Amino acid sequence: MKKVGPSYPTGNICPHFGNEEAFLGYNATVTESMMMNVSIRDDESWFAKQGNQTIDDLPESWSELLSLVSELLRTVDDSLSKSNINFADAFGNACGFISNAHPFLDPDSDVFSYSGGYIGIRGRLSPNILTSGIVAALGRIMTRLREDPYFGNVYHLTMHRIRVLANQRKLQFDEYSITTQLQKVIGI
Repeated sequence: MKKVGPSYPTGNICPHFGNEEAFLGYNATVTESMMMNVSIRDDESWFAKQGNQTIDDLPESWSELLSLVSELLRTVDDSLSKSNINFADAFGNACGFISNAHPFLDPDSDVFSYSGGYIGIRGRLSPNILTSGIVAALGRIMTRLREDPYFGNVYHLTMHRIRVLANQRKLQFDEYSITTQLQKVIGI
């Protein structure tokens, strides 16, 4: 197992939370084989039964979807990094909170991982299930940022960058219903 450690300076004391771990949560752990790759399991699991389409049905579209989701996560990651907030930790924490509704995002499972701007997926998912889970996790992060005035500037910068990306990739985001999900959950 490889520990995905903070990629930004640690030890920064946050006046509202006491330390950065209190806001960010915990470090996610992922295996080497999960890093920066996409693989498909052959077992018939919960993930294979969700939605109308799976990655097996849309191989070319699947790579485009993964690219869009990676770009969305990288955009938020870059925005938070400007304030020394480790997005990978915040995202892992948010995934833990929403894992009841989106089990593939459970940080203790090996189905989904994010690190260094890349996502890793092991399992068969419907494109709609994937995007709704990712957007829900981002919504959790944005809610936490919005609730605390200390993070007000970070929240506004991140929202602006998400809006810019959504406008730049409007056709692709609309094709996968990402725009609609972002509007519902985050309110872009």
